[in-house]
Amino acid sequence: MSGSVWRAAAMAVAAMLCVVGFPGTGRTAAPPGPAGVPAASYAETACPDDLDVDDALRARLSCGTVQVPELRDGRPTRMLSLPVVRMAPREPSDALPVLVLHGGPGGSAVPHLRQFAEHPLTGRHPLILFDQRGGDRTSPRICPDRMEAPAFALRDDGPAAQMRDCLAELRARGGAPEGYTVAAVAADAADLRRALGLAAWDVFAESHGTLVALVLMAQDPDGLHAVALDSTVPPWSAVTDGVRQGADVLVRLARACAAEAPCAAAFPDLEARFLAEAERRHAVGQARLATWLGVLQRTFYDPNMLRVGPLLIDRFAAGETGWFRLMGRRMSIGRPTAMDGFLAISCSRFDPAREEAEAAAARAAFPQIAPAMESDSMARACAEWPVRETLPFPEGSPVRTLLIHGTFDPITPVEHGRAVAARLADARVLEVPAASHGSSLARPCGREALRLFFDGQDPSAACAGAEPLRFALSVPYLTGGWLNATLNPVTALLGKALTLALGPAALLAVFALVRRLIRGGLRCARRRPWFWLQLAVLVAAVARAAQAVAEAELAREAGALLILGVPQWFVPLLAAPWIVLALGVAAALRWRAEPGQGPATPGGRAMLAAGIVLAGVWFVVSARLGLALGL
Repeated sequence: MSGSVWRAAAMAVAAMLCVVGFPGTGRTAAPPGPAGVPAASYAETACPDDLDVDDALRARLSCGTVQVPELRDGRPTRMLSLPVVRMAPREPSDALPVLVLHGGPGGSAVPHLRQFAEHPLTGRHPLILFDQRGGDRTSPRICPDRMEAPAFALRDDGPAAQMRDCLAELRARGGAPEGYTVAAVAADAADLRRALGLAAWDVFAESHGTLVALVLMAQDPDGLHAVALDSTVPPWSAVTDGVRQGADVLVRLARACAAEAPCAAAFPDLEARFLAEAERRHAVGQARLATWLGVLQRTFYDPNMLRVGPLLIDRFAAGETGWFRLMGRRMSIGRPTAMDGFLAISCSRFDPAREEAEAAAARAAFPQIAPAMESDSMARACAEWPVRETLPFPEGSPVRTLLIHGTFDPITPVEHGRAVAARLADARVLEVPAASHGSSLARPCGREALRLFFDGQDPSAACAGAEPLRFALSVPYLTGGWLNATLNPVTALLGKALTLALGPAALLAVFALVRRLIRGGLRCARRRPWFWLQLAVLVAAVARAAQAVAEAELAREAGALLILGVPQWFVPLLAAPWIVLALGVAAALRWRAEPGQGPATPGGRAMLAAGIVLAGVWFVVSARLGLALGL
C-alpha cells in the first residue's frame, strides 16, 4: 500500500478516535519496539498545581506522563518520565489532535498553554504537548547539580570543565550521554503517539522543535497528516549561526528604516553609523560589545520591540549604552530553563568543520560585527561531550507542510524555510510581515494562518491584508515628555525635578485650598495669601496625572514598558499624582473638623511625609530608568 493511502487510512482512524477530544484513559502502552528496547507507556496523572493557568483553561486540561527508554540500542537503560499535557478544544469536533513540539532545547511546553488557550487553532483542534527529554520538568535530569540556569553560562572561565563534570554526574547516576540527541526526542514523540493509541496526528513545531519535527517526518512519516514549522532550523545549520543571523536582523531593521521616509529622516545613515560604532568599539577592545549586541539581537525576539528597532539601534550608534544593563536583565527571562539539556542536545549536533565554515561566512558578511560576537566557549564545551549525530532529512517528503517565518526573525530567517521547503514535495512558505520569532503564536495573521492550514484551507489568506511594520520614532518616557534621539538630558532632569516637587507641593496646595474653600468659600479664599500659587500647583498636579494616564496608553502601543523592563505592577504608579490629590482631599476634610490644625501638626506632617514618599518612589524609579536608558 502506498504511503499516501496509509496516511489517508490513518487519518480516518484517528478522526474516529478523537471525536470528543482524546482517546483512552488510565495507563496505555505502545506496541513492542525492537528486541531488547523497553516499550513506552503513558499514564494519566493529576495536573500539577504550579501550571500557570486560570480555572477556565485548567478545566480543559488533562495531564499524564510518558515513560520512554533513555537508550533504544538494546543496552540496559533507564526509563525517562516526560510530562504530557492535553488541551481539549473549545468546542467538540472530529479534528485530528495537534502535537506541539516546543523550542529549546532545554525548554518546556508549559509556556505554550496560555498562548494556545484562545488561539484560533484550539477552537476545534485538541492539542498534545510534552516536555522533551533534558527539560527541567523531566525526570531524571541530565546533571541538574552542575548546570542550573541562569547560574551556568558559557563564559571563558571553564565551560569545558563544567561539561566534564556534567558528563561524570550523568554517568554516576546511571545515565548515558547517547540518549540526549534530536533523534531521541523525535523517537519519544513517535512513542507517545503509539502509547496514546493514535494512528496519526498533525504536528506544530517552533524553533528548535522544527528540527525534531523534520526528523520525525523522516522516521515516522505514516503517523503524520500535516506539519507546520514555525521559525525553521534546518538540520544542516550550524549551532552557532546566531552570530550571523543576529547581525543580519540589525542590518535589515536599519535598511527597512532607510526605506521609510519618516524613519530615515529621524535616523539618517543608520546602517553606516551602527556598523561604524560597532567597529570602533571592537577596535578599542570594548569588553562588553558582544553582550550589548547580543542584547539587541535578543530584544527582537519580541515582535512588539520591532517598532522601536531603529530607535534602539540609533542609541547604540550614538554611544548611549547605559540602558543595556536593564535590557540585559529583562532578556534573561525566557532563556532555556535547563542548561544541561540545552548544551547536551545542542552539542550532539556540533560539527567543528561546519561551525568554522559558519564563522567564516559571518565574518565575510559582517566584518564590523561578527568578530566581536564570536566566542569559542561553545566549541570548548562541546569538545567535552562524546556524542555526535547526523540528522536524517525527509527528502521529498509528501507530508503537507507549512513553513512560517517572520520577516525580522533574529535567529531563523525566512531563507531557512525556503531552503527546507525546496527539498520537500508538498511544502509552502508563509512570510509574516512585521513579525519576529514564533510568529504563528505572536501575530494575529500568523495565528489565523496556522488554523487555516490545519483546517485544510489556504493559509496565505490570513496575512493578505496585514499591515507592514511602521517604526516608532520615539517612545513615551515615564517621567514626562518624549524620549527620542534629540532629547536634551537637561530637559529630562528638569522633568524629574518637577515630578519630585509636585508630590508634597500638591498635598500642601490641596490641603490649603480645600480647607479654605470649606471654611470661607471661593470669595474668601481668593483673598488669602498664596492662593494663586497653590491653585497653580494644584492644576499642575492634575495636568501631570492626566499626562501620566495618556502616557501609559501610548507606552503600551509603542512598547515603551517593554523597552524599559517595567513590570506590570509599576503601571498603576503612573497615576501617582492622583493618589497624592486624593490624600490631600482626605486630609483637608479631616482638618476642617479641627480648626487651627494644619501641616505643622502631627497629622499634617504625616500627610506631608506621605506625599514626599510617593514622589520619592516616583523619582527614584524614573531616575533609574533614565540612567538605564543613558539619559
